[in-house]
Amino acid sequence: MSGAWWAENLTAVPFVMLVAYLALSLLSVFLKEKVLSAINIGFTLLFFSFTPNSKAVTQDTCSDTVTVVQYNLAFENTNLKQFTDFLERTQPDLVVMQEVSPEHGQAFAHLSKLYPHRYGGQPKVGYPSNQLILSRHLLYGMSVFRTPDGQNIIRGIWQPRVGVDIGLLAAHPPSPRTKALWYRRDALIRTAEYLANSSAVERNMVIGDFNLSSSSPSYKNAFVGYQSLPVASWKGIRSDIQIPAIAMASIDHLWLTSGVNSDFSICAREALSEVQGSDHVPVKTLLGL
Repeated sequence: MSGAWWAENLTAVPFVMLVAYLALSLLSVFLKEKVLSAINIGFTLLFFSFTPNSKAVTQDTCSDTVTVVQYNLAFENTNLKQFTDFLERTQPDLVVMQEVSPEHGQAFAHLSKLYPHRYGGQPKVGYPSNQLILSRHLLYGMSVFRTPDGQNIIRGIWQPRVGVDIGLLAAHPPSPRTKALWYRRDALIRTAEYLANSSAVERNMVIGDFNLSSSSPSYKNAFVGYQSLPVASWKGIRSDIQIPAIAMASIDHLWLTSGVNSDFSICAREALSEVQGSDHVPVKTLLGL
Protein backbone atom coordinates (compact mmCIF):
# COMPACT_ATOMS: atom_id res chain seq x y z
CA MET A 1 0.00 0.00 0.00
CA SER A 2 1.14 3.55 -0.69
CA GLY A 3 2.93 5.76 1.83
CA ALA A 4 0.05 8.23 1.61
CA TRP A 5 -2.39 5.54 2.74
CA TRP A 6 -0.27 4.68 5.78
CA ALA A 7 0.30 8.36 6.64
CA GLU A 8 -3.41 9.09 6.52
CA ASN A 9 -4.48 6.08 8.55
CA LEU A 10 -1.85 6.81 11.21
CA THR A 11 -3.67 10.08 11.91
CA ALA A 12 -6.98 8.24 12.31
CA VAL A 13 -6.04 6.08 15.31
CA PRO A 14 -5.75 8.62 18.15
CA PHE A 15 -6.41 6.21 21.03
CA VAL A 16 -3.73 3.82 19.80
CA MET A 17 -1.30 6.72 19.48
CA LEU A 18 -2.05 7.83 23.04
CA VAL A 19 -1.43 4.32 24.41
CA ALA A 20 1.86 4.12 22.50
CA TYR A 21 2.87 7.54 23.82
CA LEU A 22 2.16 6.54 27.42
CA ALA A 23 3.98 3.23 27.05
CA LEU A 24 7.04 4.95 25.61
CA SER A 25 6.98 7.55 28.39
CA LEU A 26 6.96 4.89 31.11
CA LEU A 27 9.71 2.90 29.40
CA SER A 28 12.01 5.91 29.06
CA VAL A 29 11.56 6.84 32.72
CA PHE A 30 12.13 3.25 33.88
CA LEU A 31 15.28 2.74 31.83
CA LYS A 32 16.56 6.31 32.25
CA GLU A 33 17.66 6.24 28.65
CA LYS A 34 18.46 9.59 27.04
CA VAL A 35 17.82 8.23 23.55
CA LEU A 36 14.38 6.97 24.53
CA SER A 37 13.64 10.28 26.21
CA ALA A 38 14.53 12.13 23.00
CA ILE A 39 12.33 9.76 21.00
CA ASN A 40 9.55 10.33 23.51
CA ILE A 41 9.78 14.10 23.08
CA GLY A 42 9.65 13.71 19.30
CA PHE A 43 6.68 11.38 19.52
CA THR A 44 4.91 13.83 21.83
CA LEU A 45 5.35 16.68 19.36
CA LEU A 46 4.11 14.45 16.54
CA PHE A 47 1.09 13.36 18.54
CA PHE A 48 0.09 16.91 19.52
CA SER A 49 0.42 18.05 15.91
CA PHE A 50 -2.35 15.57 15.02
CA THR A 51 -4.63 16.56 17.90
CA PRO A 52 -7.72 18.70 17.22
CA ASN A 53 -9.53 20.68 19.91
CA SER A 54 -12.99 19.94 21.27
CA LYS A 55 -14.04 23.55 20.54
CA ALA A 56 -13.20 25.97 17.76
CA VAL A 57 -14.37 29.56 17.27
CA THR A 58 -13.86 31.94 14.37
CA GLN A 59 -13.33 35.67 14.72
CA ASP A 60 -16.52 36.47 12.82
CA THR A 61 -19.34 38.27 14.61
CA CYS A 62 -22.51 36.30 14.01
CA SER A 63 -25.91 37.87 14.61
CA ASP A 64 -28.55 35.88 12.73
CA THR A 65 -27.56 32.30 13.61
CA VAL A 66 -28.81 28.73 13.30
CA THR A 67 -27.52 25.59 14.99
CA VAL A 68 -26.63 22.35 13.23
CA VAL A 69 -25.91 19.10 15.09
CA GLN A 70 -24.33 16.08 13.42
CA TYR A 71 -23.87 12.66 14.99
CA ASN A 72 -22.78 9.19 13.96
CA LEU A 73 -25.10 7.19 16.20
CA ALA A 74 -23.29 3.82 15.76
CA PHE A 75 -25.56 0.89 14.89
CA GLU A 76 -25.10 -0.75 18.30
CA ASN A 77 -26.02 2.43 20.22
CA THR A 78 -28.55 1.63 22.95
CA ASN A 79 -28.37 5.03 24.65
CA LEU A 80 -30.40 7.13 22.20
CA LYS A 81 -32.59 8.64 24.93
CA GLN A 82 -29.70 10.78 26.11
CA PHE A 83 -29.36 12.22 22.61
CA THR A 84 -33.10 12.72 22.04
CA ASP A 85 -33.35 14.42 25.45
CA PHE A 86 -30.51 16.71 24.35
CA LEU A 87 -32.39 17.58 21.14
CA GLU A 88 -35.57 18.38 23.06
CA ARG A 89 -33.66 20.53 25.52
CA THR A 90 -31.48 22.50 23.08
CA GLN A 91 -33.65 22.35 19.93
CA PRO A 92 -30.99 22.72 17.21
CA ASP A 93 -32.34 23.81 13.84
CA LEU A 94 -30.93 20.90 11.80
CA VAL A 95 -29.84 17.40 12.83
CA VAL A 96 -27.84 15.17 10.46
CA MET A 97 -27.14 11.58 11.55
CA GLN A 98 -25.23 8.56 10.25
CA GLU A 99 -25.30 4.83 11.10
CA VAL A 100 -29.04 5.05 11.65
CA SER A 101 -30.88 1.72 11.79
CA PRO A 102 -34.66 1.50 11.24
CA GLU A 103 -35.00 0.94 15.00
CA HIS A 104 -33.01 4.11 15.62
CA GLY A 105 -35.19 5.99 13.16
CA GLN A 106 -38.33 5.03 15.07
CA ALA A 107 -36.80 6.42 18.27
CA PHE A 108 -37.05 9.94 16.79
CA ALA A 109 -40.74 9.67 15.87
CA HIS A 110 -41.86 11.43 19.06
CA LEU A 111 -39.89 14.53 17.98
CA SER A 112 -42.09 15.08 14.92
CA LYS A 113 -43.66 18.28 16.31
CA LEU A 114 -40.25 19.76 17.09
CA TYR A 115 -38.85 18.51 13.77
CA PRO A 116 -41.72 18.50 11.26
CA HIS A 117 -39.34 18.15 8.30
CA ARG A 118 -37.51 14.85 7.87
CA TYR A 119 -35.63 12.97 5.19
CA GLY A 120 -35.07 9.31 5.89
CA GLY A 121 -37.39 6.50 6.91
CA GLN A 122 -40.13 7.27 4.37
CA PRO A 123 -41.44 4.52 2.06
CA LYS A 124 -39.21 4.10 -1.02
CA VAL A 125 -36.59 6.33 0.64
CA GLY A 126 -35.47 4.30 3.63
CA TYR A 127 -32.21 5.43 5.18
CA PRO A 128 -29.80 6.18 2.29
CA SER A 129 -26.36 4.95 3.40
CA ASN A 130 -27.97 4.76 6.87
CA GLN A 131 -28.50 8.53 7.13
CA LEU A 132 -31.33 10.55 8.65
CA ILE A 133 -31.98 14.30 8.57
CA LEU A 134 -34.34 16.17 10.91
CA SER A 135 -35.16 19.86 10.53
CA ARG A 136 -37.23 22.49 12.28
CA HIS A 137 -37.35 24.38 8.98
CA LEU A 138 -38.33 23.61 5.42
CA LEU A 139 -36.50 20.91 3.47
CA TYR A 140 -37.43 20.70 -0.20
CA GLY A 141 -36.21 19.12 -3.42
CA MET A 142 -34.70 16.27 -1.42
CA SER A 143 -33.34 13.28 -3.34
CA VAL A 144 -30.56 10.72 -3.34
CA PHE A 145 -27.61 10.76 -5.73
CA ARG A 146 -26.45 7.16 -6.14
CA THR A 147 -22.89 6.51 -7.27
CA PRO A 148 -21.95 3.59 -9.56
CA ASP A 149 -20.40 1.74 -6.60
CA GLY A 150 -23.59 1.90 -4.54
CA GLN A 151 -22.89 4.87 -2.28
CA ASN A 152 -25.51 7.53 -1.58
CA ILE A 153 -25.39 11.30 -1.16
CA ILE A 154 -28.51 13.01 0.15
CA ARG A 155 -29.03 16.35 -1.56
CA GLY A 156 -31.65 19.07 -1.49
CA ILE A 157 -32.40 22.55 -0.18
CA TRP A 158 -32.64 23.62 3.44
CA GLN A 159 -34.50 26.90 4.06
CA PRO A 160 -33.86 28.08 7.65
CA ARG A 161 -35.26 31.53 6.83
CA VAL A 162 -37.73 32.68 4.20
CA GLY A 163 -35.68 33.52 1.12
CA VAL A 164 -32.50 31.87 2.48
CA ASP A 165 -31.89 28.69 0.48
CA ILE A 166 -28.93 26.50 1.43
CA GLY A 167 -27.85 23.62 -0.78
CA LEU A 168 -27.48 20.61 1.51
CA LEU A 169 -25.32 17.54 0.82
CA ALA A 170 -25.04 14.77 3.42
CA ALA A 171 -22.76 11.76 2.99
CA HIS A 172 -21.09 8.94 4.89
CA PRO A 173 -18.26 7.35 2.89
CA PRO A 174 -16.64 4.15 4.20
CA SER A 175 -13.81 3.98 6.69
CA PRO A 176 -10.54 3.52 4.74
CA ARG A 177 -9.54 0.25 6.42
CA THR A 178 -8.24 -1.08 3.10
CA LYS A 179 -6.85 0.57 0.01
CA ALA A 180 -10.05 -0.28 -1.92
CA LEU A 181 -12.21 1.44 0.72
CA TRP A 182 -9.80 4.37 0.71
CA TYR A 183 -10.43 4.82 -3.03
CA ARG A 184 -14.20 4.53 -2.53
CA ARG A 185 -14.15 7.16 0.19
CA ASP A 186 -12.10 9.59 -1.92
CA ALA A 187 -14.35 8.98 -4.93
CA LEU A 188 -17.42 9.90 -2.89
CA ILE A 189 -15.73 13.06 -1.61
CA ARG A 190 -14.89 14.10 -5.18
CA THR A 191 -18.50 13.43 -6.19
CA ALA A 192 -19.76 15.60 -3.31
CA GLU A 193 -17.36 18.35 -4.41
CA TYR A 194 -18.72 18.18 -7.95
CA LEU A 195 -22.34 18.31 -6.76
CA ALA A 196 -21.65 21.24 -4.41
CA ASN A 197 -19.80 23.18 -7.10
CA SER A 198 -22.66 22.52 -9.53
CA SER A 199 -25.33 23.80 -7.14
CA ALA A 200 -27.87 26.33 -8.43
CA VAL A 201 -27.96 28.21 -5.11
CA GLU A 202 -25.39 30.58 -3.66
CA ARG A 203 -25.01 29.04 -0.19
CA ASN A 204 -23.99 25.39 0.14
CA MET A 205 -23.22 23.05 3.02
CA VAL A 206 -21.63 19.59 2.96
CA ILE A 207 -21.94 17.58 6.16
CA GLY A 208 -21.34 14.09 7.51
CA ASP A 209 -18.94 11.56 8.93
CA PHE A 210 -16.38 11.52 6.12
CA ASN A 211 -13.91 9.12 7.77
CA LEU A 212 -11.24 11.64 6.87
CA SER A 213 -8.81 12.88 9.52
CA SER A 214 -8.42 16.66 9.54
CA SER A 215 -4.64 16.22 9.80
CA SER A 216 -4.39 14.10 6.65
CA PRO A 217 -3.22 15.31 3.21
CA SER A 218 -6.56 14.23 1.70
CA TYR A 219 -8.46 16.58 4.02
CA LYS A 220 -6.30 19.53 3.06
CA ASN A 221 -6.99 18.81 -0.62
CA ALA A 222 -10.76 18.40 -0.20
CA PHE A 223 -13.25 21.22 -0.81
CA VAL A 224 -10.58 23.79 -1.53
CA GLY A 225 -11.89 27.30 -0.88
CA TYR A 226 -14.65 26.11 1.45
CA GLN A 227 -14.94 27.07 5.11
CA SER A 228 -14.32 24.31 7.64
CA LEU A 229 -13.49 24.13 11.34
CA PRO A 230 -12.38 20.67 12.57
CA VAL A 231 -13.07 19.53 16.14
CA ALA A 232 -12.31 16.24 17.92
CA SER A 233 -15.32 13.95 17.47
CA TRP A 234 -14.15 10.32 17.08
CA LYS A 235 -13.01 8.40 20.14
CA GLY A 236 -11.59 5.40 18.30
CA ILE A 237 -13.22 3.01 20.77
CA ARG A 238 -16.82 2.23 21.61
CA SER A 239 -17.12 3.22 25.24
CA ASP A 240 -19.32 5.43 27.39
CA ILE A 241 -16.21 6.70 29.13
CA GLN A 242 -15.50 10.35 28.29
CA ILE A 243 -12.31 10.40 26.21
CA PRO A 244 -10.25 13.64 26.28
CA ALA A 245 -9.83 15.52 23.01
CA ILE A 246 -6.12 14.68 23.01
CA ALA A 247 -7.05 11.05 22.30
CA MET A 248 -9.64 11.79 19.61
CA ALA A 249 -9.66 12.59 15.90
CA SER A 250 -11.70 14.95 13.76
CA ILE A 251 -13.60 13.04 11.06
CA ASP A 252 -17.14 14.49 11.38
CA HIS A 253 -16.94 17.48 9.08
CA LEU A 254 -18.95 20.43 7.83
CA TRP A 255 -17.87 22.51 4.84
CA LEU A 256 -19.50 25.76 3.69
CA THR A 257 -19.28 27.86 0.59
CA SER A 258 -21.16 31.01 -0.32
CA GLY A 259 -21.34 33.79 -2.86
CA VAL A 260 -19.44 37.06 -2.51
CA ASN A 261 -22.51 38.89 -1.20
CA SER A 262 -23.40 36.35 1.48
CA ASP A 263 -22.62 36.41 5.22
CA PHE A 264 -23.03 32.62 5.40
CA SER A 265 -20.21 31.40 7.66
CA ILE A 266 -19.15 29.05 10.44
CA CYS A 267 -19.17 30.90 13.79
CA ALA A 268 -18.20 28.05 16.13
CA ARG A 269 -18.09 24.27 16.48
CA GLU A 270 -18.08 22.13 19.60
CA ALA A 271 -17.80 18.40 20.27
CA LEU A 272 -20.45 17.39 22.83
CA SER A 273 -18.58 14.82 24.90
CA GLU A 274 -21.39 14.60 27.46
CA VAL A 275 -23.56 12.64 24.99
CA GLN A 276 -22.57 8.97 25.14
CA GLY A 277 -23.55 5.77 23.35
CA SER A 278 -21.35 5.84 20.24
CA ASP A 279 -17.67 5.82 19.33
CA HIS A 280 -18.38 9.34 18.04
CA VAL A 281 -19.68 12.34 19.95
CA PRO A 282 -22.15 14.82 18.44
CA VAL A 283 -20.78 18.04 16.98
CA LYS A 284 -22.71 21.30 17.32
CA THR A 285 -22.04 24.02 14.74
CA LEU A 286 -23.23 27.61 14.97
CA LEU A 287 -23.77 29.15 11.52
CA GLY A 288 -24.20 32.80 10.67
CA LEU A 289 -26.68 33.56 7.91
